[in-house]
Amino acid sequence: MTPRPPQTPELDKLSHAHNETNTVRRFLDFLEEAGLVLARYHEKPDWLYAATERPKDLVNSFFELDPKKIEEERRALLDYQRALNEEGQS
Repeated sequence: MTPRPPQTPELDKLSHAHNETNTVRRFLDFLEEAGLVLARYHEKPDWLYAATERPKDLVNSFFELDPKKIEEERRALLDYQRALNEEGQS
């Protein structure tokens, strides 16, 4: 019996946003290399403090990507491919 391919909605979303996410990540890397950091403003007291989010997390949040789901879907695809390979060897 041929295994059914897994559903991969999160990987599909990542695939559609691939070029944009790479561009944003390269820009954030450029900022870091230039010594620039993202900061948050706090009114009381009047000061800035470095944002604690990692750039990769910000990109995922902006594009509404869930890294845990992406990893689960990648593993499901690997399991599917292994099952196909085993079936082909039978």
